[in-house]
Amino acid sequence: MKETNLLVILYDAIVNYPKTIRVIAYSYKRMFAYTLLLVSLASIPNFLDTLQVFDLLASNGQSVANQIPAYEIADGKMTASGTEPFIFKTDLMTYAYDPDNQITTDQVTSGNGSLITLENNTDNVTLTIMGQAMAFTYDQLADSASSEGLKEIVIAMSTLSLAYYPLVFIMVVLGNLFNILLAAIMIAIIIGLLPDAIRLRLKFKMRLHLAIVAITMPLIVITVCNLFGLYAIYQLELMYLFALVRIWQLLKKVQVIKIPKD
Repeated sequence: MKETNLLVILYDAIVNYPKTIRVIAYSYKRMFAYTLLLVSLASIPNFLDTLQVFDLLASNGQSVANQIPAYEIADGKMTASGTEPFIFKTDLMTYAYDPDNQITTDQVTSGNGSLITLENNTDNVTLTIMGQAMAFTYDQLADSASSEGLKEIVIAMSTLSLAYYPLVFIMVVLGNLFNILLAAIMIAIIIGLLPDAIRLRLKFKMRLHLAIVAITMPLIVITVCNLFGLYAIYQLELMYLFALVRIWQLLKKVQVIKIPKD
């Protein structure tokens, strides 16, 4: 059977759903390509949300950099700058300036939901990312050990270059691809229990292809709503339910025509 263009499958899945029954004869390769197209479209809201987080991180990084006081390093230790110890918190980053080692780690992390924590004390700089702490002596930081060098590190660490945007999008797509394929597999298994699926003797491959196409309409609706900032609490569960009902209605209309033998 001749396999149709991916955009035709997408169009039929949204506008002319009964025609999608032909996907049961399509190859895994064609349907995987279609799934990638579908997931790429559905990943746009997640990608934009991720970029907003990176924008916030960049803003927080600049705020933290502005708070780092001037100090110098002598013999691998911070020299007094005349600035009292303090803790500065933003949405995603926390900075602790502690030239006399007066601030405890508990004070820095108390009530702290920050993604990144930076502790600047007498002997070293401790960077904590999502609970994983890394300590660097000023000798290890070399030219970046000074206050100006640390500011540059904070800004560079919190700023996402445009060159990384495609990589971020690919990571978002891969995450969503796993979720969609898992959903399609679960739907395909449930479809196998339907009387009409048993009557039509649908193999797992056929049911999986039907599940992918049935997900299309609710997934596109959810994507459009998410683009406008509208999120439903149980939107994924509603998508699964809609897909199951859609397949059930489609299979009930399919008839097997027996050709009599001569």
